Amino acid sequence: MFKKKNIRVVDHMQFQEDNVESLMTNIILHGMQITIVNVYATPYATLPNILDILEKTFSNISISKPIIILGDFNVKMHEHNTRTKTVKYYMHSHNLHFLLDTNTYMHTSLIDHVWSNITNNYKIYKLDTYWLDHDTICPIMDHVHADESQNTSNSFHICN
Repeated sequence: MFKKKNIRVVDHMQFQEDNVESLMTNIILHGMQITIVNVYATPYATLPNILDILEKTFSNISISKPIIILGDFNVKMHEHNTRTKTVKYYMHSHNLHFLLDTNTYMHTSLIDHVWSNITNNYKIYKLDTYWLDHDTICPIMDHVHADESQNTSNSFHICN
């Protein structure tokens, strides 16, 4: 993870299960704490392994603060199966919303995710990368607050 000088890392934690890992980083930007979580699940990751990692991660997150969870979940969001429905239900139960709407893997499926409790003032850029089978996903967040009644001119970019 690369960070600019004006972003202070408060703490970070890493979690691993069979075929799934996550890195959680709490940063301070313009006096506000933001939690960023990167998740990688191999194609062999089971649904229980993914949920275990998410549970470990959420047990260390304040859901009242801005949260962004992104990464390769290897859960196809356009499909209507138990795996997808369970992940959607789990994330929605933590007040997180799915922010992508286009395929990110070899132009055929949506297995890369961006979830957040920041539901307005954001843009998601998808960059084609000729050397990878996944597109690079770059959320740009403006006026970052989990509580939408607060409004400032803070913004930041994350690329995954």
